[in-house]
Formats: sequence, structure tokens, C-alpha cells
Amino acid sequence: MNIGERIKSRRLELGLSVDDVAEALNKNRATVYRYESNAIENLPITTLEPLARVLKTTPPYLMGWTDDPYDWDRDPLGRSASIPPHLIEQYQGNIQQAWNAVQNEDSKKRQKNSPTNEDDDEVYILLERARNEIPDKDRERMIRMLKAFLDDPDPDTFETKKHD
Repeated sequence: MNIGERIKSRRLELGLSVDDVAEALNKNRATVYRYESNAIENLPITTLEPLARVLKTTPPYLMGWTDDPYDWDRDPLGRSASIPPHLIEQYQGNIQQAWNAVQNEDSKKRQKNSPTNEDDDEVYILLERARNEIPDKDRERMIRMLKAFLDDPDPDTFETKKHD
């Protein structure tokens, strides 16, 4: 993906309009469209940093130097707080690698606990389809709630638990 494709892809992932981005950057919408179409080849650093902030990512991601759009320095979703300290130590303080290890472990658990009947399959398919359409903040909250429910699927006790 080139810079323009990354800008557009990230904007769409976040559900932002071109006008939203243009307003946040104090630019006109035509300029943002030119960024997305690569009509402006040399994106100035004075624009790249604010653009990355608006798109909740990093300049290295927009430039194509990394494939991870998450801003680990700012950690806006507080992902690092959910990483067990032993993993952070194991990965010598590399939060991104530790997070990936947590995600891989979660993925293995999901595969192990994959749906066993048609209704569960349908719910699972719908959740997978909607995964990229749900904003990160809401998705993290929903995942925590689903995990809590899977730990205690009894509706009577689940109802009494407090969630975000």
C-alpha cells in the first residue's frame, strides 16, 4: 500500500469523512483527496504528524515503514495495561511484541472454543464480518464483556456483574 492508500484506508477504518480529516487538519477537502490519491507526493512533516494523530496512527505506518497502524507510544486504548508484566519482561520491554503474543494466545483460545452448533456459527460469522466496522474503543469493550460472559454464561449471575 502506498501513503495515499494507507491514509484513505485508515480514515475509513475510523469512520471519518474527508471533511472530518480536513477540518481537523485545517485544510480543505480537496487537499485531503489529493493526499489519498497521491497527487501530493512530498507530504511535509508538518502535515504528516497531525495527520497521523487524526488517523490515530503513526507517521511510520503512513509512510509504509511498519504494517501496524496502532500508536504504541501514545497507546490511546490502553492496550499495554492488559499485557501481563511477565510478557513485557519476556519481550524486553517491547510492548508491541508482547501485545502480539497476547493476541496470538487469545486467537488460540478462540480456535479451541470455536462454535459447535449452527446458531453459534452464525453469530461468529456476523461478529467476524463486523469486526472491522466497530471502532477500536467499542470493540475492546465488547470483547471484555464477551470474555466475562464466556467465563460465566449463567444469565442470572452475568446480569449482576458490572461492566464499563
